[in-house]
Amino acid sequence: MDGFLLVWKPKGWSSFDVVRYVKYRTEVRKVGHGGTLDKEAEGLLIILLGKATKFHSYITNLEKEYITTIKLGEFRDTDDFTGKVIARFPVNNVTRPKVEEVLDSFRGEFYQIVPKYSALKYRGRPFYKWAREGKDPPLRKRRAYIKEIELLEFKPPELRLRVVCGRGVYIRGLARDIGQKLGTGGYVDYLLRTRVGSFKLDNAARIEDISEREQIVKRMLPVELLVRG
Repeated sequence: MDGFLLVWKPKGWSSFDVVRYVKYRTEVRKVGHGGTLDKEAEGLLIILLGKATKFHSYITNLEKEYITTIKLGEFRDTDDFTGKVIARFPVNNVTRPKVEEVLDSFRGEFYQIVPKYSALKYRGRPFYKWAREGKDPPLRKRRAYIKEIELLEFKPPELRLRVVCGRGVYIRGLARDIGQKLGTGGYVDYLLRTRVGSFKLDNAARIEDISEREQIVKRMLPVELLVRG
C-alpha cells in the first residue's frame, strides 16, 4: 500500500476528512495529502499512502490550476461565501477593461497578505482558530507567484477566472485583493482545483467510487509517478 490516489474532494469535506476516510478503509498507518484544499472548495486532492507520504513537500510545491467565481460588492471576514459581511460597495461602474487591467497586475511574483481564516500557524495554532475566537493573528505576507490568470466570464457582480499559480497563493486572498483594487470588495463564491502538476481532476475518483478497500487498491498509482520528469 505504498502509492497515491487522485481524489475529487467534495464540498463540505475538509482535506483531513478525505485522509481519514481513506485511512479507515485501507488500515494503512501513514496517510496524508499533498496540499490543503479549503473545506468549501472542491476538486483535485492527492492522497499519499505509506512511503509516498515522504513526498509531501514535493507535491505541495507543484504548480496548481483553479477555476474560481469571485463575487464583487462585499468584503467578508473569511474572504469566501461562508463569512460575515464586513463592508458593501456598489459595482455598477466596473467594466471589463478595468477588470482585465487589475487581473494583469497580479501576473508574476508579488506579496500576498495571508487570510485570517487559513491553516498557517501562529504560536503553534492555525490562524483560523485564533480568528474564530475573535483574536486577530499578526498580519503575515507571503511571496506568491501567478503564472496565468484568465477572465473566463464577466457578469457583474461575478467574475469567473482560471488561475495557474505556484505554492503560497491563497485564492480567497486573491479575490479580496482584486476587490480591493477594483474598489468594490470581493470574495470567493466558488472554487475548483483542476490540476496539481501534471495530475488532472479528470482522472480523479469520486468519494463514492472508493468506499471499499479493493476499489482504492485498484485506483492507486505507484510512487514513481510522483516524480516522473
